[in-house]
Formats: sequence, C-alpha cells, structure tokens
Amino acid sequence: MPAPVHVLAAVSVRDEACLTNLTLLENDFGELAQGKVEPPRFDYIMMYGIISWISNETRAQIVQFLKRYLKPGGVVQVSYNAMIGCAQALPLQRC
Repeated sequence: MPAPVHVLAAVSVRDEACLTNLTLLENDFGELAQGKVEPPRFDYIMMYGIISWISNETRAQIVQFLKRYLKPGGVVQVSYNAMIGCAQALPLQRC
C-alpha cells in the first residue's frame, strides 16, 4: 500500500533539503505506544493541534508513547486548536 500524500510530500521535502537526520514514520499512536517501531529516543517532542480532536483512548496512547520514547529530561510541547479571540472573524474566512 503506498504512503499517504502528506507522508510522500514530507519525504520529498526532507530529501530535497538533504536532511539526513530526519526520520519520517507512518504509524498511529497505538502502534508507537506498543513499541511496534523502535526509533531513537527523543530530546524534544512537539504535538501541534492534535490533543483537541482525539479520543481519550488516543490520549492514553500518547502518554504511553511519551513514556517510551522521551529521553529523561526531555521536553514535550503541546498546543491545541481553539477559537478564543478569533471566532468573530470566522465568517471572513468564508468570503
């Protein structure tokens, strides 16, 4: 089965930029939490905009993933999507 378009696009950018230290994986959080993939442990993990739309089960898988792959003293940055302060401008996006 071919990789999804977003993975192929990321591979293309990585290869064009000659980023030899960037590994791209196509796995869900459950597979990662169970250790089905063994990437090196991370100093930094960034999660942008996923916490706000996933299930409690997936959040628990993320916690297991962090326990497994984050180095001691490592940093996790979590952001979430919110409409606060921008909701009144939303109709302008639809023009």
